[in-house]
Amino acid sequence: MDSVRRFDIITAVLVIFILSLTIYLSKYFIFPVLLSIVLVFLLKPVYNLFFRLTKNKIVSSALTIMLLVFIMLLILGGLTQVLLQEISNIQTSGFQVTSAQNTSEEFYRWFKTNFSGLVLDMFLGLLGIAGELVSGFSGAIKSSLIFIISNLPLYFAQSIVILFFIFFLLFDGGNFVQKAIKLVPRERRDLMVHFLDELYYIYNNLFSSFVLTALITGVLAFFSFVFLNVPYPFFLGVIVVLFTLIPFVGAPWVFIPLACFYLLLGNYSLAIALVTCGILLFLIPQYLIMPQLAQKRGKIHPLVTVLAFVAPLFILGLPGIVIGPTLYGFLLAAYRTVDYYNAVEEGQEPIQS
Repeated sequence: MDSVRRFDIITAVLVIFILSLTIYLSKYFIFPVLLSIVLVFLLKPVYNLFFRLTKNKIVSSALTIMLLVFIMLLILGGLTQVLLQEISNIQTSGFQVTSAQNTSEEFYRWFKTNFSGLVLDMFLGLLGIAGELVSGFSGAIKSSLIFIISNLPLYFAQSIVILFFIFFLLFDGGNFVQKAIKLVPRERRDLMVHFLDELYYIYNNLFSSFVLTALITGVLAFFSFVFLNVPYPFFLGVIVVLFTLIPFVGAPWVFIPLACFYLLLGNYSLAIALVTCGILLFLIPQYLIMPQLAQKRGKIHPLVTVLAFVAPLFILGLPGIVIGPTLYGFLLAAYRTVDYYNAVEEGQEPIQS
């Protein structure tokens, strides 16, 4: 082996080692980087609007970040104010809840007088399952809150990284992609450009459909709360939007606790209505509206959409909401690119997935 070949091998090994070490040291920020890329796709229309007004990329990016932070602070401030107001009302009114056993007996008698037979048995069975789930999740929620509080410094640092990445990707992301394409051999640049176009098209429609579904669910929840005369419908709708962004969580985590609250107050009709609305707003948007939006807007099969957002959640937890669609979208873009060029080489019309 000559000295040049030996030098190339040593250099390659050293670069791979440094790259692996860099990825390991940055492992806590891989998810924030991916999340910032997702947010760039969602915030791009807002950035384009500011750019048409200001004609300045940096100013438009800064205004987009400021708007994002303002909305987040507005939501957190509003929810905190509502929570403090309700705690104050409970303290001043001397509110006391009857025992769970008495409430259960009263509810059973009320439900039995209004319903009978199979409906009664099915509902009581579902109510029992819901009670077991709530009691099982209470411990998990408590441990999760402790974990979140203990990791607040890390979350703060990740938030800063996300904001900086969004800021620079909004106004300089295109230049970064163009420079990356120049590293590809000339014979494969057209292939890479087509792949990146497919990737942008898939990501843009996949994530926008996901967020649009959450917004639709929040609007439906808002009108449900208004119709049922539940206080603070707007802020409760905002919470539904945030919860809907988490697969297998969604609207029930807002509606069912409210139903339990009104159940303890003795308002059984409202409690049943809230449970029914929560279940419908969980099933219809996430398993009907979102797959159809992704299929019509991005020509993405509903099965791919469901798997992309749901399957990684069981392995990775909440980061799977971002990592899953990123990986599935990458594979789908690669498949469409290969299919396109195979069809072109054969002189056929490319098949759209």
